[in-house]
Amino acid sequence: LQVRLKILPLLKGEVQVSELVFKKPVVRIRRNAQGEFNFQDMIPEAPAETQPRVEKPGPPAEPQPPSVLAAFGVGELTVRDATVVYEDRTAAEGVPSEPRILTVSRLDASIENISLFDAVSFNIEGSLFDEPGRNFQIAGQVGPLGRDMDFMKTPLNVEVKTDPLPLMRLTESLRLPVSALSGTLNVDISAAGSLDQNM
Repeated sequence: LQVRLKILPLLKGEVQVSELVFKKPVVRIRRNAQGEFNFQDMIPEAPAETQPRVEKPGPPAEPQPPSVLAAFGVGELTVRDATVVYEDRTAAEGVPSEPRILTVSRLDASIENISLFDAVSFNIEGSLFDEPGRNFQIAGQVGPLGRDMDFMKTPLNVEVKTDPLPLMRLTESLRLPVSALSGTLNVDISAAGSLDQNM
């Protein structure tokens, strides 16, 4: 992990991060036969409410603090040469099967202008199936998120492009309901809008 600080705030005794850079991280995501992910124990469970809450009138709610990155003034997040391995061991119709593994390697990602009140630019490219060259790219803008951070209403503008991907490996890795014996797939998609409206 490399942290780059803003110079001018340091002269005033303030620490503000201009960029976080992760170099060659490896992320392993596993899903067991019961459908549980290996990171689920890190997510706190919402407390169960035994009785319905009655809202009482009171002073107006204070504004919520911004997200962690925005609060610390991080302007950019960069990931270089990452590897993500997804392993799925869920049983098909109750019958145990061989684990399905999807590997994304040579993954470079950048998120610029991190803010709650402006559009955030992102660019992600990498290699599916550990191919020697990068064979997909996802780029665009998302936001502004606003203080409520309602992702369903957040504007999104995205482009997805791929080089020819082997259909057989694609259908097997993603557990699609169809299987392909041969052929390739090219993707060139542009989408804009928000998830709660038309894209």
